[in-house]
Amino acid sequence: GPALIGSSGLSFDSDPPSAGPGAQLGWSTSPNDQLNSYGVFMAPWNSSNAPTEAQCKDQTSADTYGINYTLQNPKLGMKLCLFTNDSINRVVYFQLKKITAIGLKIYATIWAVPSGA
Repeated sequence: GPALIGSSGLSFDSDPPSAGPGAQLGWSTSPNDQLNSYGVFMAPWNSSNAPTEAQCKDQTSADTYGINYTLQNPKLGMKLCLFTNDSINRVVYFQLKKITAIGLKIYATIWAVPSGA
């Protein structure tokens, strides 16, 4: 569903995702537009088809930007996979939709945490 990465960031460890402490993604416009990842693996998804959960997680290992990464001037429409790599181990697929005055709007698919996790 839709989500906003604002100045307080966004964490996918909560359901629904929330801003504030523990943010895994951040948005900055100074000195230029920047999408920042904090303690998570993020990778581009270049296929026109949406990935499965396994494909998205595998992508974060195969073509990762690294654990803490700043994506400079990200393009709208860009698709990314994210793996939280923490006690939750959540996998997220998201697309960059719109830059607004209060942040970056995305549309995300967030896979449920496996039972017993």
